[in-house]
Amino acid sequence: MNTRSFSSPLTLASAFEHFLAASSFAQRTRESYTEDLAPLFAEVGQQPVTSLTADVTQSFLARQESLAPATYNRRLAALRSCKFWN
Repeated sequence: MNTRSFSSPLTLASAFEHFLAASSFAQRTRESYTEDLAPLFAEVGQQPVTSLTADVTQSFLARQESLAPATYNRRLAALRSCKFWN
């Protein structure tokens, strides 16, 4: 009898949660990153980590261009700080 178990691929949302939990960021930074990337994770958060491609991130950032420059730059910084898709 084969008892091998298969787990689901790690989702983007789960990877982000693990990233924040393992980080040394201040609590407020963690909250800000969560807020700033909420629109991205609403779209693709339940997809596997491998689905976060350059095209997906560029498309997300393109949709953020109408926001205030400070908001756009915060979201860009949050994306850059995450290392799980490298």
